[in-house]
Amino acid sequence: MRGLFIFIGALLLASMAYSELTVYASQIPDSGAVRYSVAQRGASGSHLFITVKKGDTQVQAFEVQDFSGVANGYVSLAESGTYRLIAVEADSGDYAEVQFEFAAPQPTPPPPAPPTLVRGVPDYLIWIVVVLAAVLVFLLVFGNPLRQKPKK
Repeated sequence: MRGLFIFIGALLLASMAYSELTVYASQIPDSGAVRYSVAQRGASGSHLFITVKKGDTQVQAFEVQDFSGVANGYVSLAESGTYRLIAVEADSGDYAEVQFEFAAPQPTPPPPAPPTLVRGVPDYLIWIVVVLAAVLVFLLVFGNPLRQKPKK
């Protein structure tokens, strides 16, 4: 009889180890989101309830229907603090939770304003000035070739 109890106890421990519910949660760097993952061996078509709590206050709760062993997702949070993500598998009653720290992202400063453009002189105006200066110098050096010579 004692052997039968040991055998039944071993089977219960093996079934508990086989259907163990595991939970993982971590903050995505520089964001207000937390990535979570829930896994259970042997689960198929069951319901999973996930709750996020800060202290004793429930922040979010949702249900995963047709849970087939793995559930991944994201939870958005706003306030910094210590949170707990709790997962309960409805059919078997398995329970798991993980505690994690959340730091609200710091607001990023606005990007610097683009430099103001100072309008310069267009290239063609510079060339016009150079050509006019060359004509003026030519006229000063050689005189006006269009001027008529005085009659004698």
